[in-house]
Amino acid sequence: KENHSVKVSGSIEDHLQVLRKTEEIEKYLKQTLERKPLYVALDYETTPLPWDFVPEEVQDFHRVGLDVHNPLSEICFVSLALNFNGKVEAVSFPVREKEVLERHLEKTGELIGFYTSSKEAFLKDVEDAYEEFLKTGSSHGSLYRVSRKYRLTGPVEREVTQKSIIHLLAKKFEELEDTPSEKAHLLIRQYALKKLNETISRLRIYQNVLERAMREYRNAFEIDPERILPLLKKLVESKNIFKVVMNPVFEYKFSKTKLGVEMPCFVGIDILDHLLGAIQPSLEDLKRRYLPEMETGKKELLQSSITSGETLKKYALYNAFDAFITYRIFEKEVKTIENLRNTTVYDFKKERPLSECIYRAHRFYREVIVPLVVEIEINGMKYDVEKSLSLALEMKNRARKLEKRGFELLKAYVPDINPEKAELRKKEGKEILYKAYEKEPILTEKGELSISSSALRKIYETTERENLKKAVLYFHSMLKVEKIISTYLEKYPYHVSLYTGRIHPSYQITRTATGRLAAAGPNVQQVLREGTRICPKCEIFPLTEKDTTCPLCGSEFEERIFLKELFIPENGNTLIVADYSQMEVRLLAELSGDKKLLEAISQGLDLHSYNASSAFGIPYEEIYEKKDTDPEMKRLRQLAKKITFAIVYGSTPEGIAESVDITTDEAGKMIENFLRNHPKVREYIDFCHKHVASKKCIATPIGRVRWFIHCTVDTTTGKPKEASIRREAQNTPIQSISSDINLTAAELERRRNSRAKPVGLVHDSIILEAPAGEAESVREELREVMEIKVKDFLKNRFGVELSVILKADVGAGENWKSASP
Repeated sequence: KENHSVKVSGSIEDHLQVLRKTEEIEKYLKQTLERKPLYVALDYETTPLPWDFVPEEVQDFHRVGLDVHNPLSEICFVSLALNFNGKVEAVSFPVREKEVLERHLEKTGELIGFYTSSKEAFLKDVEDAYEEFLKTGSSHGSLYRVSRKYRLTGPVEREVTQKSIIHLLAKKFEELEDTPSEKAHLLIRQYALKKLNETISRLRIYQNVLERAMREYRNAFEIDPERILPLLKKLVESKNIFKVVMNPVFEYKFSKTKLGVEMPCFVGIDILDHLLGAIQPSLEDLKRRYLPEMETGKKELLQSSITSGETLKKYALYNAFDAFITYRIFEKEVKTIENLRNTTVYDFKKERPLSECIYRAHRFYREVIVPLVVEIEINGMKYDVEKSLSLALEMKNRARKLEKRGFELLKAYVPDINPEKAELRKKEGKEILYKAYEKEPILTEKGELSISSSALRKIYETTERENLKKAVLYFHSMLKVEKIISTYLEKYPYHVSLYTGRIHPSYQITRTATGRLAAAGPNVQQVLREGTRICPKCEIFPLTEKDTTCPLCGSEFEERIFLKELFIPENGNTLIVADYSQMEVRLLAELSGDKKLLEAISQGLDLHSYNASSAFGIPYEEIYEKKDTDPEMKRLRQLAKKITFAIVYGSTPEGIAESVDITTDEAGKMIENFLRNHPKVREYIDFCHKHVASKKCIATPIGRVRWFIHCTVDTTTGKPKEASIRREAQNTPIQSISSDINLTAAELERRRNSRAKPVGLVHDSIILEAPAGEAESVREELREVMEIKVKDFLKNRFGVELSVILKADVGAGENWKSASP
């Protein structure tokens, strides 16, 4: 409700100021706290130098500021901006800049000395790694240990990159695999020494850069952090001043880990823009959209600063500019949202102004999502590296055997091949496959022979050659195994922090339109999503999702690859995993008000068995009692489950038919029968479609709005023409509130129990780590939170009333898999 008119007169620099002395900063912070502005833009800079100042070849050493667990990372500069008497002004000042430069210099000197004195030991370890590679066919285990011993994993010391010595050595090992041993060892020593010397040279360049920056700092600033930090902490943790930030998870996390305070009162400009329809917007995206006149302003601030000897002063202005535009963007967003006050949407309780929905949804991010995500990212999950690397080696051998079997079978059609040396991924291997196929080849977009899953399925379905069919099964399985190795087993160890021994994924809160979290670095939410079922005898994977038995021997496919076993607790702790049971169906019943579904839920029935009973006219008790023992009852229940999910997610009959063994017509009839038996569900779907057609958006119970600006309307039905929009319209409210409930339960548990730490989230499940002796009590308390307290909280704090009964299954165990209920 403040005055959001902004005056920008003169140049941008007229609105920016660098504070160089402790007294200036103290005075500014005290005045800000006394003035009690409602909003203050806040921006932390955690890298000590601008990227332009650091030569490109050494920029990888500069990224440590992005990792809160790295002792070198700190808040180097702080920038603040506020609107005073209609004029936005921004200031920037160093906090820990001097200390960070000193630490970087010390660390860089240590590394130079360490690498210089360790050359012979390093070369010997690399040669030993090569010997292990020759024996096992895999370099990742041995090179991983070398990388940890010599701290060569990559730019943030936790991730292998294309430039890292370890990645380059792995490629060199493969290149020299067939070279005579003595010559190979000599070439590897030369190559490793060359790369180590290059690293030392790069470190010396970085050392010079840091020394120059240190000289500049002494000339430009006189700062005592101990006098500044108490005032800064008071501002950050104030509940009366909203900190306007870009990327609140980052700013909150650094406030918590480096300042030791929470940031309970904030506005995220990226969150507001996300609620206005953007997906994972960056500051550059927001600047282009809201402040196009300032597109080049930031770059101009750094021009000529590299040679002027005022880099750090310019860098401070550069950071102040970020705070300045953050505030300006916020004002523009508020104006945009206020313009929506006269437009209403239905949030499944009543019609509300769009602006009210957006503000309420933002409050949910502030009170629930951001504090929870920050805690989970800080806690991380422990990962069994040795077991992962051992399994990678075992599976690499399995992949080679599968590939060899495939080429042995192709000898029937291409006699002059050597199965011992043939490789499917190489051009020659692909040519052998298509020679055996003898039909029009399947090509990639680049015109190369394709060995994708879809290409292999087509070959399998269109050839009459039995040996080729079998070979395709082996090749498909080999590629699946290799994907598991490269995606998980060999990659995840490098994500383990050197400082905590745990994996710390990033959870992206504005990446999905429904509000679900997305994980990266690594994406732990995708663990074991595919490639889990194999034939216990032939070791092949199913060619399609609907395959249940091995086409070679007739055995049922079984889950044999359990990557979740690699996620473990610390000694003395246990993992607790809780899943919401049949959440989508329960929320479909809630939002539609369907009496039959709500009654089945209130009776405690297994909903998929209930739906199968309704669909196929078989008594509920018979299906439920035999769902795990009778293959036919199991199939019918699974089919009913697919149909229910088709209703929730808007799947087509064609999509269902592809995943289960029924025709498209049968799938269509089953969907229609379900909707006939549950008329309120049909009404819910029709309402979602028509609401989107008329309002170009759909709101969720928490107030999140999903936009469909480009929706076109079928005048006959009054619904969107686009099938994808119809699907998203009916699915968004269910998927969104499902995620919100799960996140709320996790946050309530975090607040309630300081010893049971949240360490992971996967859509409708929560992963905690707790002392082993408290596992049982935590399980029961978590179940109560998920089933009862979450509903009370959502009702009292956000006005979201849920009448449907929620059910949570909670397990505990020595790893993620064994803890899963």
